[in-house]
Amino acid sequence: MFGFFWIVAWIIAVQLFVTCCSVCMWYFGGHGSDEGEGGDKPAGVFISLKWAFRYHLGSLAWGAFLIAIVTTIRVVFEYFVYQYEKTELKDNIVFKIVTCCIRCYLKCLDCCVKFMNKNAYIQVALHNVSFCTGARQSFWIIA
Repeated sequence: MFGFFWIVAWIIAVQLFVTCCSVCMWYFGGHGSDEGEGGDKPAGVFISLKWAFRYHLGSLAWGAFLIAIVTTIRVVFEYFVYQYEKTELKDNIVFKIVTCCIRCYLKCLDCCVKFMNKNAYIQVALHNVSFCTGARQSFWIIA
């Protein structure tokens, strides 16, 4: 299950990186201005894919690993809640309150990790740095 989450998150990471890198090449290559020249440059998507697999495979895998950990924690928690709700103690109000609070916390953690990963991939595409450096740079830019 964890491996499946990691592979899916890695595929999404590659997609995000290629999108970020292609947009950076388009914008900073002069194609975003009125004076930009048309089709004399090679396709940015193919160059981005090459960079993703050649230079940044580990950074993308590390970000996907973090997302897979959080997703696995959420799924395991939901499994335990499902098992508890099958018992006759499912109408306990304290259980419902604690479950709701933990679900909220895990959803917030998931959103924060995905947000930081997306911004870290942007920094990796812009500055050609590792994932941790990109995450640190994006944190300080946002802060």
